[in-house]
Amino acid sequence: MSQDLYSSRVLELAADIPHVGLLESPDGRSHRVSRLCGSEIEVDVCLQDGQVIAAGIEPKACALGQASASILMRHIMGTTPKAKGLPPPGVSGNYVTSKLSKNIPRATPLRF
Repeated sequence: MSQDLYSSRVLELAADIPHVGLLESPDGRSHRVSRLCGSEIEVDVCLQDGQVIAAGIEPKACALGQASASILMRHIMGTTPKAKGLPPPGVSGNYVTSKLSKNIPRATPLRF
């Protein structure tokens, strides 16, 4: 079973996470801990005209968590909170993360 979970593609994604490192002055920050395995992910974003123009991530996670973080960071630039059904900056990171994970296809769940 673990061979199915840790496919070569999952390991490739986990080894190549874009935008690693937190931002100096983010507009928003979310920190999540997986209840299942204890993995931790912290994500920063900066917005301009309602779009994500900068993002940073600090993953402390297993290969699956790192692969999920990699997918998130590959698609975050240029997105808008409104497009994802998210509240404006300053609203709880827990709300932001839960809303974001609901908009991601089942094939790539991001539940931390």
